[in-house]
Amino acid sequence: MQYVLTFTFVQQHEIDIIDQGLPPVSTAPDFDAQIISEIEICIKALIESRGQTYIGVSSELTNRSRVKIADLSPGDTRQRYTYNFVDNNSAHVHVDQLHNSFRFRYLHVLYEGDEIAGGFLTLKECMDINKISMRVNCATVNYGRGDSGELATLQLGYAVYEAISMLVAYSRKNFPVFILPFHPLEHFWKRANGDLTSALIEFDEWYERFRSLDKILRNIGLQHNVIIGHRNWLVSPPSMQELENYCASKVLDSYLKSEVNFDDKPKEDSELCHIISVEGAFNELLVTVINWYQRGSITNTELYYEISGKTPLEVVYAFCEKYNIEAKSEVKMIEDMNSDNFASIESNIQRSLIF
Repeated sequence: MQYVLTFTFVQQHEIDIIDQGLPPVSTAPDFDAQIISEIEICIKALIESRGQTYIGVSSELTNRSRVKIADLSPGDTRQRYTYNFVDNNSAHVHVDQLHNSFRFRYLHVLYEGDEIAGGFLTLKECMDINKISMRVNCATVNYGRGDSGELATLQLGYAVYEAISMLVAYSRKNFPVFILPFHPLEHFWKRANGDLTSALIEFDEWYERFRSLDKILRNIGLQHNVIIGHRNWLVSPPSMQELENYCASKVLDSYLKSEVNFDDKPKEDSELCHIISVEGAFNELLVTVINWYQRGSITNTELYYEISGKTPLEVVYAFCEKYNIEAKSEVKMIEDMNSDNFASIESNIQRSLIF
């Protein structure tokens, strides 16, 4: 049987608001015959690597994610297909939480054999295709339908373009290892001039992006190291030389821990351990705050940031059980945090060495 396989692209979109109430106008170039010819070689190899027979590719991108075989007709040249519908190029422009504008575009491929399930590109496929497509500001990591295909790209959004931008730059430099910087709350607190609420909100927005980038790199099969980024990188992206210099930095594993002791009293003498899981607008864990109390006063605090694994709460609970310490836990949204919660986090940050 014949099927259509769709490649979902994220296209960086430059917005030009001419007047209030007018729609945004894109200045981004689109695929031309030369780019289609170059990218076709990669797509044909992908189809054949999955045991199917390549037939042809559409001669342009479209705004329609779902296309049937009946929607495609042979074009003027061999292995080119045109659409049997009018596409007015009015793709919806999205603006993410970090104010990046983008739109979704689709390239449809006709093939014969068994239906190919949606998935992530391999690292080689990803690089081969995107080195070409990025010339017109288009990036792709997914093909086909479903949670690992089109829906994955729709969920990841602009992070697809950001990840590919980093990968293309990385490939040109041949670094010994790919680095993904992680920025803890401390960096955002400094950036917000000590306004913890603002810092948490901005951290929430950035952390969502970090998770997406990490997910993309893992799914395409790129081994990478997560390190603590330089605080200045939040406002000024690192140069290639800076990243190269950071290749030997300490690699973060499953989580990052910031621990501060306010006095010389050991945690073993604590009466209460209060665990607060702070969540943001994206309903994801931002930071786990652990406060240790003696006679009603906080003597130790710990901030845990999840990188690729969970906060080791079972170790904390085992410690409390061993030393007969009462342990209580709760989940708090940013807006539900009380002054004591804020004070404990700020006290930790002010004494933290993670800057």
